[in-house]
Amino acid sequence: MIEADTKTPFFEAKAILDQYVGQGFPGAALGIYSKKHGDFITTAGFTAYPNHGVPVAPVTEGTIFDLASLTKPLATGAITLNLLKNKLLNLDDTLGFLWPRFKSSPWAEVSVAHLLAHSSGMKDHYEFADMLPKAFTPSDAGSLETQESVAEIIATSPPLAAPGSLEVYSDLGFIILGMLIQRLTGKSLAEWFDELVAGPLGLTSTLFSPNTLKSNANFAATELCPLRKKVLSGEVHDSNCYLLGGIAGHAGLFSTITETLAMAKAVTFGTGPFKDIQTFMTKQAGPPNASRVLAFDTASLAGSSAGDLVPPQTIGHLGFTGTSMWVNQQHQTAIVLLTNRVHPTRDNILIRKIRPLIHDAIWRELAL
Repeated sequence: MIEADTKTPFFEAKAILDQYVGQGFPGAALGIYSKKHGDFITTAGFTAYPNHGVPVAPVTEGTIFDLASLTKPLATGAITLNLLKNKLLNLDDTLGFLWPRFKSSPWAEVSVAHLLAHSSGMKDHYEFADMLPKAFTPSDAGSLETQESVAEIIATSPPLAAPGSLEVYSDLGFIILGMLIQRLTGKSLAEWFDELVAGPLGLTSTLFSPNTLKSNANFAATELCPLRKKVLSGEVHDSNCYLLGGIAGHAGLFSTITETLAMAKAVTFGTGPFKDIQTFMTKQAGPPNASRVLAFDTASLAGSSAGDLVPPQTIGHLGFTGTSMWVNQQHQTAIVLLTNRVHPTRDNILIRKIRPLIHDAIWRELAL
């Protein structure tokens, strides 16, 4: 274990981050909020490795990362929470009631709560580009035809289990939830996010379509995409989200460490777009042994990516690109780790070792 410098906050966590630059990821940013220290942010490494055809720059507090599945709680979850508050949705509303196509499908009795809790019975993932009625081309990305084809594939897919009886982490459920929100309200997730999350929290670099940012924006690169035939920088990593036009319920959100920490703090304190967060914490929608609450995961007390010292009742989420967020409302603590561990390939899984090391160093210092 690295001996901590008692005069420098989170010295041990920072040292671990620095140690794994160039091994687990080219670059990273760590943000922590605690009652003792307030906001703490540190960065390490670079946005990409050299010679991959993408810009290489030091990671800073302004570097924009692909948040991947942090989109689920921070965008789709937050939007759903506010639609519930305004009576535009109910947790017990079913797909068969809300969407005519699903009325005669195997998914008719799946509720909004089931989708949020990953207990719908839907499969975890499909590669939709390989399943569309016709060969996918870049011009098809985001088209109404493509979206309808994806919805049809899900509508006709066989269930793994009855709604509420099995917990399976599912991108498909959040894809359908994102589509459902747009069908019901006439607004895209991106529009709702700007109105309900980015606006109230004052976020200027957190969005679904990063190509709208100024050309000198500092992006953390991700993977060599087989569909797009290039290493990605400032484009969504998830291929299904790309196929859906970069805006989807399961992925697509980009942000900086500063602004992701701001969202995590809103979850921690139940403020802004997460004012009614207890609705998600208390609704039971999965089997009795479920590990998830609505839109969020809970940290297991042994072998968690949040570390072995993680306090009880900690909630959060992981992102495939190497991102994570864990918050503890009781102790008023938030931890955000953003990396681009998939650059240039997802085969590097050292992040599984790094995440608990960093989190345990933080929990140890906070003595929670």
